[in-house]
Amino acid sequence: MWVVDVLKSRRAIHNYIPNKKIPREDFEKIFDTVRYTPSWYNAQPWEFVVIEDEEKKKELQKIAFNQSHVSQASAVICVLGDVNIWRNAEKILKEWVEYWYCKEEKVLAYRNAFTKKRSEQRLREMAIRNVSLACMNILLVAKELWFATCPMLWFNQPSLSDFLELPKEIIPIMMITIWYENTWKERKKLPLKSLDEILHFEKFEKYKNKTAF
Repeated sequence: MWVVDVLKSRRAIHNYIPNKKIPREDFEKIFDTVRYTPSWYNAQPWEFVVIEDEEKKKELQKIAFNQSHVSQASAVICVLGDVNIWRNAEKILKEWVEYWYCKEEKVLAYRNAFTKKRSEQRLREMAIRNVSLACMNILLVAKELWFATCPMLWFNQPSLSDFLELPKEIIPIMMITIWYENTWKERKKLPLKSLDEILHFEKFEKYKNKTAF
């Protein structure tokens, strides 16, 4: 598929055909491509846990407030973010110098900017923003391989952290179900906002073309 075709044909799927497993090489194709996601300072603050075990998926379904497509899917991708965004600061800065992204004399300034003290909330926001880019790429690459997906934001984050035994600095960002769609239960795609409703030039036109309830 062309990128535009993938974008336009992708949708969130809640019904999957049962009892199949995704080959490991397909997961490797997905995540090898997702590695190319852009990130702040090239920090790449993402981790991924793929859950395929049937009993574990049942536990994840409970964590996701009993959304049935969690256990229907072949797998659930737990997308995680590292709030310790400067964890690999020295390695990153060494690579910046090596690949001509900065000169040696600028390293100290970049190190200070990279590692300056930030609030816990700010660090969480940075992790979420960066990792969300990777989430979208998972959805698109999976669609390119003809897999259906559903990004999930509605789940109990503390419970998922406990389930995955995550260290404090690694936080859950999203759950993504993946497998082939059960087309017998296919629904029409919901309408999208028009271009005129979402696009602004030079300034934000407050509530333009918006209909209030």
